[in-house]
Amino acid sequence: MQTSFQKVRPRNTRPIKIRTAGGAASQLVALLSAIHIKQISNRKFVIEHYPYATGGFYPLAIADLLESDEISSIPGKTKFYKPDGNEAPGMQLDGHPVQKRGVSYENLMKVIRNWRLENVISLLKLEWKLDFSIQRLGNFPPFVKSIGGGFPPFRDQEVLNALVNRARNTKFNVALSLVDVFQPNGEDYVVIHLRLGDKRFTFNSPTTTGDGIVDPICFRQILDLPENKKYQKVFVVSDEPEIAIELLSEVGITAITNPNGLSLLDDMGLMRSASLLLCSWSTVSQFVMCVADLERTRIYYPRYDGTGKQPKWFIQGVELYTPEYLPRTHHIYGDTYTPNPRSYTIYD
Repeated sequence: MQTSFQKVRPRNTRPIKIRTAGGAASQLVALLSAIHIKQISNRKFVIEHYPYATGGFYPLAIADLLESDEISSIPGKTKFYKPDGNEAPGMQLDGHPVQKRGVSYENLMKVIRNWRLENVISLLKLEWKLDFSIQRLGNFPPFVKSIGGGFPPFRDQEVLNALVNRARNTKFNVALSLVDVFQPNGEDYVVIHLRLGDKRFTFNSPTTTGDGIVDPICFRQILDLPENKKYQKVFVVSDEPEIAIELLSEVGITAITNPNGLSLLDDMGLMRSASLLLCSWSTVSQFVMCVADLERTRIYYPRYDGTGKQPKWFIQGVELYTPEYLPRTHHIYGDTYTPNPRSYTIYD
């Protein structure tokens, strides 16, 4: 499995804070980095999760994968936002700083990021921003107290082995186990991950999460390649699977939902077991790329997101496709959506 890391031996042996935010998939990608940091530095880690940081409410979902001393006793607080206690997982937060227009703390931080000053300012506070960079993950200074700010996906066999060991006898095992529990009648099949959800707000909200929805025509073009015409069965996984089926049908793709789909983890298991996996720009797809058997599963991932931003990471063996994104005039965009409740059972 791909890896480019070398062992380091920093003098600092104090536990290092891993500052996480976002949904379950983002937390899983962050955990991969935390395990890697522990392996190369001999420093224990403590997950400090910020459940309100992204503009939605996403509580800690990966507690089952952590030891009790690896979880911060106090959740991270988001500046200038005070929760009322009635938030449900996945709920978009009215009045959150990322929703504010004009002069605000979040808009100031955008300016600082555009000037590329955030990493320098953070380092003065002994914080190390990864900025989705594999290089920064492998070269963090030994004196830092915390690491966060964009965890890159990567593949490393030692890290994967450690994660699989943590997942045994937990609900996460279904997304990581090697058994073919999802193989329908032994036939090869395609899984399309069509990320919708809050991306439907892309043109209706000032939040930083919206970067557009992949045009399903991209998946049609990949399936029409000569080497892919042999696949007859297509599954779709999505935070809104029924709407995803409708979008795919508009470009002539007949897809069905996950027959074992009771949670996000079931969907990850189906994605991991596919012969051909077609991805949207999403941390769910990124995590699956980190743990899939690439000799068994061919994976296509977008070359850039809906804003044109290209990743600072690269996973050998994953094929990149040039995506198109649905225009703002498409009916899928709006100011509301109805999330599938099973998308959030992982937080139970």
